[in-house]
Amino acid sequence: QALRDYNGENLERGILTYDGVHLSDEGNRLVAEQVLKALGERSIR
Repeated sequence: QALRDYNGENLERGILTYDGVHLSDEGNRLVAEQVLKALGERSIR
């Protein structure tokens, strides 16, 4: 679900990564949110 929210058009790059490998600010945000969620954090900004 999270990937659909961030990249609904299923673009290969430019949404979560700069070049298909390295995370953009949005990519880093997605990873951080998922880690916090996995650790049980309830309130994610």
